[in-house]
Amino acid sequence: MPGGLAGAIMVGVFPLALLCLALVESEHETILGMNGLVFGVMIIAAGFVGYLATKKLRGTEIKPVVPEPVAGD
Repeated sequence: MPGGLAGAIMVGVFPLALLCLALVESEHETILGMNGLVFGVMIIAAGFVGYLATKKLRGTEIKPVVPEPVAGD
């Protein structure tokens, strides 16, 4: 369905444009003495590291219980 693809692309165009504008405008932003973009990338990377580091703490996967069909009258 070509119309669905065009709609999905159009929905993503404006957020992408805002991200590009923020990237250009944040050239001189500093947080804790470093570029704001580098600081954001560090926070994102820390999230991935934290997720992977706590994988064993999250336990096993919970599987849904599927009831057996009841043969009745």
